[in-house]
Amino acid sequence: GQHPTSDGRTIYLPPYWGGGTAAENFRQYKLAAAHHAGCAAFGTFSPELREILDLLQRLPAAYLALDVFLTLEAGRVDLGALAM
Repeated sequence: GQHPTSDGRTIYLPPYWGGGTAAENFRQYKLAAAHHAGCAAFGTFSPELREILDLLQRLPAAYLALDVFLTLEAGRVDLGALAM
């Protein structure tokens, strides 16, 4: 399935969200858009974080390191958004 994503300038949302009511789907769209807007606002796409990602990709267990980093980064963004 398609997942929401962003390149730091544009937020890409899937054309539809499977399952749920119209209200639940709308809520999912709002949450995804807010999260990806937070990524842009809180520097997820900054050159410094890109350097960290490049370093993590060189580790023997790069997939694990990237999963941990991206999970923590998503939490940082969401907490930052809640604090606003």
